[in-house]
Amino acid sequence: HRGTCIETSMEVYNKIMTTNFLGPVYLTKLLLNHFIKRGKGKIVTISSVQAYIGIANRSAYASSKAAISIFMDCLRGEVKKLGISVINIFPAHVQTSFSINALTHSGEKYQQMDSRTLKGYHPSILAAKIFNSICRKDEVVIYANWKINLAIKLRHIFPGIICYFSDRYS
Repeated sequence: HRGTCIETSMEVYNKIMTTNFLGPVYLTKLLLNHFIKRGKGKIVTISSVQAYIGIANRSAYASSKAAISIFMDCLRGEVKKLGISVINIFPAHVQTSFSINALTHSGEKYQQMDSRTLKGYHPSILAAKIFNSICRKDEVVIYANWKINLAIKLRHIFPGIICYFSDRYS
């Protein structure tokens, strides 16, 4: 998503929330009874560091990723005792066409490659890291550079610091 809160249409918010939040919730609920009957299962969700650090012009995307992250945290508390693990993955930038296909405030495709995306993780490297996290039985994993990791940690200690990073990196 690329657009201000003021200009972004509700249609864009609905599309992004449906894709990034309601879609995974729906799929999870479809599979949950199967996992419960088996007494085991792994639910892996790809969120984003933007679930922790919202930046300007990304309100729909960041909100949707925060929503799925919190949903999965709640679910983890409910199903862990049933043998089901829930893993939240929070990558930063990944070298994909994501920014090209991102929606603008009006619902059009952004059609530009972000420079930070080009410097991000190669998809195969990130996939290997995610696979290793699943094998280690990690529950929450952040894949980001040291600056983003520091910002996330500082946010919990100094909540106002997010304003500094939001202004600086938008």
